[in-house]
Amino acid sequence: MKFKAKKHYTFAELVANWGCGFDDLVQAVIDGELIPSIHINGKYGLCLFTPDHNADGSLQIESISEDDCPATQGRTGFHYLIWPRRIGVADCQFCFFSESATGHDEGDTCFVLTSPIGMAQVLEQSVFMSEEIARVEAASGDKSAVQAEEILLSIKDDTLLKLVIGMAIMGYRYDPVAKKNTATKDIVNDLAALGIKIDDGTVLKYLKIAATTVLPAKPPQS
Repeated sequence: MKFKAKKHYTFAELVANWGCGFDDLVQAVIDGELIPSIHINGKYGLCLFTPDHNADGSLQIESISEDDCPATQGRTGFHYLIWPRRIGVADCQFCFFSESATGHDEGDTCFVLTSPIGMAQVLEQSVFMSEEIARVEAASGDKSAVQAEEILLSIKDDTLLKLVIGMAIMGYRYDPVAKKNTATKDIVNDLAALGIKIDDGTVLKYLKIAATTVLPAKPPQS
């Protein structure tokens, strides 16, 4: 059975795909460089982006009132947690969410959460939408994961992915569940001998995509 491409990824999945540290992702979220999403369901206070007259070109968020009462609106589905407020070296709070991760302009609306969400809740409940991942990768100049996603979307069947993971496991003794693999370096070296330059991280990224997409079961341990 073929499944549709994933719409969102967990912290653990993104760490595996990017080959980075868990703490690196947490810091990116705190710094506002990577925008998490959370599933929303209920009525929330309606807010408006307005000019911040104390800072040229900046915006602030103000609540909207109707008849002297806070305006509310029902929302459901995944929304982006925006404008993190740092409250420690490795912690922050989110008070607002929006339908878009970035690019907010004067007059755009967003919503206030019933209560602030800290990093502990973010780690438990949030995901990263594929659009947000592509935005960050494009901004950083890292196209490898974007290209991998495009391959998954463009391949008519999963034959190529089966070939990749099959040769890696049987030819290089690659173990998808192992924390360390010499197979990655062996593949890079063999490709280099053919004049094909590719780094370890890119090889590992594609192997993980193939393993999670087409591998039917845990392969035998070597």
